[in-house]
Amino acid sequence: AAYQSAGDPEGELRAFAGMPFGTGGREQQMRLYQLLLTRKPNELVQRASYWTSVGQDAADYVVANGSPELAHSLVSLRGRTRTLVWSKSYDALVGLYFAERTPEVNAAFLSVLGDNTVAERLAKPVDRAQQLAGNIWFYYGSRYGEYSGLTKQGSPEDFLPAMLEQSPGSASGYLTVADYYSDSGDTAHAIADYDHTLELAPGRADVHDRLALAYFKRGARTEAIAQWKQVFSTLGQQVNSMRVSESFWADFSRACENLRSRKLFNALKPDVDTLLRAYLRRNGNYRLNALLHSVYAASEDPAAATGWLQDLASAADDPTTVLADVVEASWIPLAQRAPIYQRILQAKQDGVSKAEGLQKESAQQALRSWQVRWIKYLVVTRQYAVAGDAIAALSMETRTAEAAAIVPLELQVAAQTGTLDAKIESYRSDPETTPAADVLRLAARQLADFGDKHSARKVLEFVFARELDDHKLDAANFLGLAEIRIAAGDAPGAVALLRRLVVVVGNPFENLDPAAALLEKTGHNAEAIEFLEQLVKSAPWDAAYRLRLAKAKVAVGRDVDSAQNSLSAIASGADSPYSVRTQAALALALAGSRHPVETGSVELNLLAARDSGIVASAADRPFFYDARLKAAQSAGDAHVKVQLLGNALADTPARDDVRIPLFQAAAGLHSDEFARGVIEPLLRRQFLSSIPRVVSRQEEMIGEANNDVADENVPGQMDDPFKLPTAQQAQVATTLSELMIRLDHLDEALRYLRVARQLDKAPARRKEIGSMITDVSDRLRRQQLNAARQPILHEALEQDRLVRPKLVARLARPVKTPVKGGTSQ
Repeated sequence: AAYQSAGDPEGELRAFAGMPFGTGGREQQMRLYQLLLTRKPNELVQRASYWTSVGQDAADYVVANGSPELAHSLVSLRGRTRTLVWSKSYDALVGLYFAERTPEVNAAFLSVLGDNTVAERLAKPVDRAQQLAGNIWFYYGSRYGEYSGLTKQGSPEDFLPAMLEQSPGSASGYLTVADYYSDSGDTAHAIADYDHTLELAPGRADVHDRLALAYFKRGARTEAIAQWKQVFSTLGQQVNSMRVSESFWADFSRACENLRSRKLFNALKPDVDTLLRAYLRRNGNYRLNALLHSVYAASEDPAAATGWLQDLASAADDPTTVLADVVEASWIPLAQRAPIYQRILQAKQDGVSKAEGLQKESAQQALRSWQVRWIKYLVVTRQYAVAGDAIAALSMETRTAEAAAIVPLELQVAAQTGTLDAKIESYRSDPETTPAADVLRLAARQLADFGDKHSARKVLEFVFARELDDHKLDAANFLGLAEIRIAAGDAPGAVALLRRLVVVVGNPFENLDPAAALLEKTGHNAEAIEFLEQLVKSAPWDAAYRLRLAKAKVAVGRDVDSAQNSLSAIASGADSPYSVRTQAALALALAGSRHPVETGSVELNLLAARDSGIVASAADRPFFYDARLKAAQSAGDAHVKVQLLGNALADTPARDDVRIPLFQAAAGLHSDEFARGVIEPLLRRQFLSSIPRVVSRQEEMIGEANNDVADENVPGQMDDPFKLPTAQQAQVATTLSELMIRLDHLDEALRYLRVARQLDKAPARRKEIGSMITDVSDRLRRQQLNAARQPILHEALEQDRLVRPKLVARLARPVKTPVKGGTSQ
């Protein structure tokens, strides 16, 4: 693992060489096979030739990922201890899988199948070491039929029916042949064999669907529609029977999708309607969403589909439950949800009117919950006036019971309709109606998440001021209110609050540090100096305080010479922590000291120099972490940057600040395994997944509507020690996905692409990421299908699957890198 993380494949192979073949878990074995395939393919084939379980795994890997030549070499090696018919049979199947149009593959098929007449076979028994005989002959005969059709080296009809001759009463044989003809574009033969399949296995909805597709390909629209009617009729018979088969939902979805893609769904809508009503009456909402999703997606008009969905729900014993299950489903557009919400609300109100006793209390609680969800929907869809009316219509009992949900929504509406100031003033004039402080803080948090930082600060200002008026004199209230005043441009007012904080809260000097830190964080260094000077006097031995004071003075140009001398003393002070000395040296470089500084440390001398950059050769020394970091920032050569940052991380792996720039630089050079190893510790801490606040489709829509939301902190919000801006996290997730694609870890690539799409709010980049998701999903599906088509080179000649030609991409589209913007490397 260490060699892999370091991007050293040769080192990995050396490590594997010292281990017995087959040790370690499956992931480790797959990594070994990958390394051998790219660097020592002949050794991989040699290992795969062993007749052991590990050798079989390696053989499967070779066929799935190697070249045709490598697969034939494997057949040759594995066949050394087998009969000739084994080697010829598997050469034939490998040739079919790779669609090789070579005389050798054709000869292999003919060799094992033989070309003797029936009389010759009866006269002289077949040597089973040389040729196939018995049932297995029919399997290989049908495979040769497909090979002949693929390579145009003969008539497929001569051999394809072999499996039919083996089991003339089996529907599966006819279905296999029909599928082959359909894939090959021979719809006439396909239709005939689908009909034979249905004669032997009536009631197969999936076969009727395939038959409909075959007719449609021929241009026989009427016949195709008739077959799709049979699909829904057959599924309806299942619904009316004791139980439906597990394939019911997949068959239904597939038929709807086929109709949608051919714009024929409206022609079959009455049949679908009849089926769904029967399903609802018998099964209620059991696995219903999958069916409704299929028909909704197949409908051309979302508004009409929404009305139809409501009408369908009336067929259920409890229509409200059906509608409640789908109203917030991602596949129903936001614009189409209003009538469903209204239908649910009406039903809940009717339920309250009819209920009594404990049932009435439960019904009222359900109604309140749906009223809140309705108002949330109105806010999400920016129907603020309607949302305000809905809030005003709520009973006082509901407003009190649901205050934690209603108040934030009410304040969002007020902020958007220009009445927030009046609302806050009403709180001041009537304290009895003022919501609890924690509810108002939640409201401010939601306003900030919505992108309205200004309104969030107004709410928090009221909260903090009220707390102070109520003599709740804790530091958080003072600091929060001071930060709000700074954001509003009232620095003097903020300083006055901070002075009061220092005097009235806690022990003497206790709050000097947070007061100064707030001013430093917001760029008010001049105002911070008075607090820092008191802090230094309170603890003159603390070099960190002296460092902050000197930096503040340099920033505002006050007592610069004295401040620089202080920085020099700190940087050269052997008694100070090295991290503080490092910060002092960096501050000296920024201050532009005119005189060379001797700190007693080669690294600190480099950091304190006035030059804007550090030469890589000077910085690249053991444990020169910060010097390497600074040199890497100015390095124009990406390889030099990776070397500097990589060495810094190797010396000090506990520090994480180098990981992101090193990851990005290494990924840019396609040092993919190394880049993956660099960022792996951060991924284990889920630093990407911890950022998105999207937990529902509604919140996601809020995020999509506010693409320019900044990542600034809101007063009272705790700083994350390792928090990247959301836009940069999206960029990291995208880079990770591209890296995983190159490493052929498509499952992981898909996961990071979805994270990137969730984090990145720019429409153009989301569109690009969506295209990548489609490409990767297609590749994954192709891999899965090919895994079911490839031959298994085991001892027996029988196969548990139908070996067919490997699927390849029709068009090799390069992976597009989403346009990067709004972030800095």
